Amino acid sequence: MGPLVQIGGAGRIGLDHPTVETDGSRVRARFGYGGLTVSWRPTSARWPGLSISLLAGAGNVDVEEPNGGAMLDSDNGAIVEPTLRISRPLADRLALAGALSWRLALGFDALGGIDSGRLRGPELALGVVVGPF
Repeated sequence: MGPLVQIGGAGRIGLDHPTVETDGSRVRARFGYGGLTVSWRPTSARWPGLSISLLAGAGNVDVEEPNGGAMLDSDNGAIVEPTLRISRPLADRLALAGALSWRLALGFDALGGIDSGRLRGPELALGVVVGPF
């Protein structure tokens, strides 16, 4: 079997809503994004669980008052996120997985200094995968 290319979709939302303080002003940010993903799994006996993927899509950041939760601003922008994943089977339909990605955010500029620079950065994920591999 040769290399495998997969096309799909993914979405992410932040479950934590950090409070950001800029110039004496405090706001809470809610952030989520989603888009099209293209993944490539090379054929490798040495690294059978390796995959490289790219997510390209759009996101939204909502800026709220930290105490009352009243909406102050909302802005949309573009997201590009390359990811390197590796998984290792543990049992018949169970694997340990890790992923390292870098989120690039473009075009965000909301109140409270919540801009593209604050929304971009690295992510490390570790987890257990259940299902066919």
